[in-house]
Amino acid sequence: DALENAIEDSRRLSEQLEKIQREYIKTEQMEWSQKKELDRAAETQKAVQDKIEQVQESLDKTMRELSDNEMTSQQIGEKLEEIQKLMQEIDSKELQKYMDQLRQAMEKLSPEQIKQALENLQMNTKEMLERLERTASLLRELQKEQRMEELVRQTQDLMEKQADLNEKTGDASEKDSKKMNDLAKQQEELARQADEMQKGAKDLEQEMEDPKVKEELQQMSQEQEGPQQNMRQASKNLQQQQQSPAMQQQQQAMEKMVSLFKRANKAQ
Repeated sequence: DALENAIEDSRRLSEQLEKIQREYIKTEQMEWSQKKELDRAAETQKAVQDKIEQVQESLDKTMRELSDNEMTSQQIGEKLEEIQKLMQEIDSKELQKYMDQLRQAMEKLSPEQIKQALENLQMNTKEMLERLERTASLLRELQKEQRMEELVRQTQDLMEKQADLNEKTGDASEKDSKKMNDLAKQQEELARQADEMQKGAKDLEQEMEDPKVKEELQQMSQEQEGPQQNMRQASKNLQQQQQSPAMQQQQQAMEKMVSLFKRANKAQ
């Protein structure tokens, strides 16, 4: 992940600069070892700059994709804009400017200018690191919100499919074994999709920090065991051409799906 790598490199750069600054304050002389350390810091700075450019390109691409996606909520769009703005405020080229100033001060052998250039470099690095960490935090929140929205969409989609299948079952003839088997397969597929949705809710529950959201997701993952049972029983009934029992199971599955949909919306 380019962003996490940029954060890691920025922390290393900050530590390198702190060491150079600490040693320089003691002697006010730039020793050979400190110059070598500065060379390593310059390499780290270049790595940070490259990774930040990668992150900015990736964010631009994501923004374009989300703006083209009609399913993107306003809340997620606004958060992504905030992240993009934060990244635009990170001017990694500013680091290069201060690094050049430090080298020029070293050539002039001006202790005051070297000290000032080190302070500027270190301050800029810390500000950049804070923005990068804030960006990473916002991105994690955004990813959770996206997954939560996707869970709501999955729940609604499954609920609508179950309602459609209920209607098809009611319109079918119990004596039509081919039709009954076809409906049984469709019902089994919905049960499989409900299993996936349950797993998604459980995974999301582990990642959420908000106690209320965690509770709703926990209740949702527990309740989801109900619809699958009804769906699978309905599938068996359909295979055995037992239309009336199948419709009863489908109706119960539908009621539970409506309850799940309400919980998913409440958790969002």
